[in-house]
Amino acid sequence: MKCSLSALCNYRKGKTAVAELSNETYISTENMLPDKAGVTMASSLPKVDYTQVYRKGDILVSNIRPYFKKIWRAKTDGGCSNDVLVFEAKDGVCKDFLYYVLADDAFFTYAMATSKGTKMPRGDKSSIMQYEVKKFSFEEQSKIASVLCCIDEKIEINKVINNNLEKQAEESNKLKAEFIMNMSHQLRTPMNTILGFSDYLLNAEGLTKEMVESDAVNIKISSKKLLDLINSILDISKLESQKEEALK
Repeated sequence: MKCSLSALCNYRKGKTAVAELSNETYISTENMLPDKAGVTMASSLPKVDYTQVYRKGDILVSNIRPYFKKIWRAKTDGGCSNDVLVFEAKDGVCKDFLYYVLADDAFFTYAMATSKGTKMPRGDKSSIMQYEVKKFSFEEQSKIASVLCCIDEKIEINKVINNNLEKQAEESNKLKAEFIMNMSHQLRTPMNTILGFSDYLLNAEGLTKEMVESDAVNIKISSKKLLDLINSILDISKLESQKEEALK
């Protein structure tokens, strides 16, 4: 059995004073994020005395270009622009269930199909309330919403984990770049020493045994430093390789 959206909710009526709002509690289509990603802080407040009110738990949907799928479940009281639809759940309707009804891609497809205008289509408020929804009891609505909430929570946790992994990867790449720059300098120093003393020994005349031995010692020390650096690079490369294998 199905029912119309109007059986689940109303458009909230009423105004609120703009003077009582902040950039965090004012919502417009500009600071609503596409693809059901919520909202950001408004850049400014409207230059009017009053604007549309919303209450905690209401569902806000951008009515301009429905295909952007801008929707937000209000976490506090506030105000919004007239281009934002405010849905108020009726008594006996689970607010979370209403959110998932309106967040369904099928709803946005319907809103777009019944919208008016071409360059900047707007949802038709009367048609939107005729959107058909499968009828459930309050208990069934709550159970459905609970399951969907759990799924959303897991998705958010995965997003946080992925973001952390990306940050770690960026930091790792940054450290690697700094290491390579530093190592490049460390490699050039003993290499220049080796080349310098070698050229000196090959081209200089009248060198005593002591002078040759002294230069040879410098060459040996620099060569040892260079070998140690190369071994360190190889050890780090080996550790990185083992780490990558362990992650596979």
